[in-house]
Parts: sequence; C-alpha cells; structure tokens
Amino acid sequence: MKRKTKKIITGIVGGIVAACAVAGLVFFLMTKKSDVELAMEEIGAESIEEFEHRGKSSNAATFYMITPEHAADVEQVVAGEGWHELPLAEKQVWNSIGTVLDTMESQGAVADGRLVLRDLQEIESGYWFFLDKNHPETKAEPDYKKTYYATEFHLVMAVYDATENIIYYFEMKI
Repeated sequence: MKRKTKKIITGIVGGIVAACAVAGLVFFLMTKKSDVELAMEEIGAESIEEFEHRGKSSNAATFYMITPEHAADVEQVVAGEGWHELPLAEKQVWNSIGTVLDTMESQGAVADGRLVLRDLQEIESGYWFFLDKNHPETKAEPDYKKTYYATEFHLVMAVYDATENIIYYFEMKI
C-alpha cells in the first residue's frame, strides 16, 4: 500500500509541476514584449498604445517606421528627456543613421538607404532623439567623443516627422 500511495503522490506532484510550467510559459508568451514595443520603450514612447509599424531588426541594426494612431500621443513623448527639436545639425548622428540604413539595405529591408536618409534630412517639423546605451548620460546631452571613440557601442536614434506623424527608429550595436 505504501508503494502505491507514493506513486500516486509522485504522479500528482508531477502533474502539478507540469501544469505550473505550462501556465508559466503561457504567461511569459502573453506578456513578452515585441521588439517594436521594446524599441518604443527605449525612446520613451511606451505610452503610445495604438500604432502600426514596419521594419526589420537584426543583431547589428534595427530600423522601424512607427505610425502612432493619434498624433496627440506623440506630444508627451517628444517633450521627454532625450528629444530635441529639428533640425539635427550633428553629422555624427546622421552618419550613424546612414550606417543603420546601409546595413538594412544590405539585408533587403530597405530598398535605398541613402534615399531614406535624404528624405529624413529634409524633415522640417519634428524632433530627434539620441542615446548611447553604453553612456546613458548621453540621453540628456549627446557626447559624441564618448560614443564615437569607443571600441563598441550601442546607439538608439529616432526622428519624428510631425507633418507625416511617423517615428523613424534606428538602433545599432557594434
């Protein structure tokens, strides 16, 4: 009788453990954020709940075009830390965005990276964002010497076109 009881208890405990594992996996998959949701958090735009996006992410580079459902949602985002009114005069940031676009073009995610870059540089009404994740203080005030003389870097950049209501998100890891 003891042996049978032990088997029953072992079976019940095993079943409970398996059920907990399945429930945990389901919870994880339901709450796991997508790459674009993580990108939105990087630029302080996690409050924008309704949006469409297209783009691609790889190990080295990410490019998303994010179109918020409501332009008013973006107003509080661009008022946050790290956002600056256009024009963007810093060539280093444009060069980094160009590098991301070149990488995405080589992966087939962008047809003509230089054309996209030129179009971005012509945006008249909007904001830009820059963060070197290896030097988080650059979010408040970009310090390009720290960034561009480093042996490795992880850059997050964005441009918001207020006229078209599009956030262009770029990330580069080297």
